[in-house]
Amino acid sequence: MSDDEEANVNQDVKMAMAMVGTLTAFDSQTQTWEEYVEVLGHFFVANGIGDEEKKRAILLSSVGSRTYSLMRNLLSPNKPGEKSYKDLTDLLQLHYNPKPSEIVQRFKFNSRTRAANETVTEYVAVLRELAQHCNYGDKLKEMLRDRIVCGIADDRMQRRLLAESELTFEKALKVALAMETASRDVRDLQLKTLEGTVSTTASQMSVHNVELNQRGPGKATPLTCYRCGGGHLARDCRFINEKCHACGKRGHLKRVCKSSPFADQSFKGGGKNKQSVGNFRNDKKQWAHHIREFPENVTSDEEVFTMYNLTEPKLTKVDPITAELNINKNIVEFEVDTGCS
Repeated sequence: MSDDEEANVNQDVKMAMAMVGTLTAFDSQTQTWEEYVEVLGHFFVANGIGDEEKKRAILLSSVGSRTYSLMRNLLSPNKPGEKSYKDLTDLLQLHYNPKPSEIVQRFKFNSRTRAANETVTEYVAVLRELAQHCNYGDKLKEMLRDRIVCGIADDRMQRRLLAESELTFEKALKVALAMETASRDVRDLQLKTLEGTVSTTASQMSVHNVELNQRGPGKATPLTCYRCGGGHLARDCRFINEKCHACGKRGHLKRVCKSSPFADQSFKGGGKNKQSVGNFRNDKKQWAHHIREFPENVTSDEEVFTMYNLTEPKLTKVDPITAELNINKNIVEFEVDTGCS
């Protein structure tokens, strides 16, 4: 081996030992051929490789067996080693990424509008990708600006952009991003306010429930029998068939009789225990049949008849309420319709 050959071998060994970065086989499932060629270019620059034959050799040795076989099939009967580095990369570029129709790509670009829930940044990124094969050249930013204005899909943003007299792509993007951020911040503040309102309402309801629980069952409105005034249901009263010594009717005692002047006032509507009752006015001109609640501070001369006790889980029917009317000088007994069933 001559001195020159030995020097070249030593230089190749040093270069191999000092290589920066690594190359992997090309995989069309994970990257495009254009991207792979870009990686090769960076590798050549990083390692100071400018010789076309070395670039071709590195390409053929690193591209992988599947891609190498594809090269051979596309070049047959020629061999990949007989072609230049540029011929090989252009060959695979045409195979993997044939040049699309420019008019079709421009149609896709000009038809693209911002989708729902798509941010402005994501929309612009999609527009840039669609514009790769549109061949806009120096007018790319102008076309991007127009698509932002026309396809932003937001009336407020669109009106704001159209109001600008000298609108560039950079300014349109800045305005759209600012308005998007402001809308998001307002939405977040409204959500926090709503959450605070719900939390406050829940807290107030909790306090109210605690107050109700603190009252306890023993502090509820006492149950009063209209037959005798005792603390039990009227249907369970032992005086259910007792004759009243005040009015002569059966079913209650004198001390709770409505017609007795000695009856307890709590049974005539003047007590604190308020109930929804059926009543009528003892008036010759007008009769009233309705349900109402007596206020605590009002006494009444009206007759009060308790219909049902709402504290009992099972409502029971009570004796009918009757009233006597003078019709053509004849006393006729009527049953009062309270509206309850």
